[in-house]
Amino acid sequence: MRNLILAIVLWLIAAVIYSGNYYLGDFLKGTPAGRYGSEITSLALMVPTLLIIAWFYARQTRGDGWGTSAIGTGILWVGMSVIVKLILTRYVVCAPPENLIFSQYKIVGDKMRECMMSDYNVMQGKMWPIILAVALVAPLIMGIKYNR
Repeated sequence: MRNLILAIVLWLIAAVIYSGNYYLGDFLKGTPAGRYGSEITSLALMVPTLLIIAWFYARQTRGDGWGTSAIGTGILWVGMSVIVKLILTRYVVCAPPENLIFSQYKIVGDKMRECMMSDYNVMQGKMWPIILAVALVAPLIMGIKYNR
């Protein structure tokens, strides 16, 4: 139970950093760095942050069962990140217009689906899946490094 609470608290810290990173990315999109530069900057900031948070987690969860705990923490971090990202994207970024007529629902639904899934397309230069992959394996990597 202690490891679960620690994992959630550390994820909340990462979520605050994700938020600041999101606003920094929005700012950078309007600069000469552009959209791709903002994605690279986001990746360059989040990967070390996740590794540091995972290192702290590994230090606190030494001993028997650290491997299972690390795998569970990585899955928890990815799951919580995806759920929060989808909720915020759905209700903030891709919110549908109000007062739709019935014939517009399919068109709006297709646009919303495209909007919500656009952050997961690596072929368009999006780095979010890479950040999720790091969040998944970081606790295990740091656990292996720290618990040898």
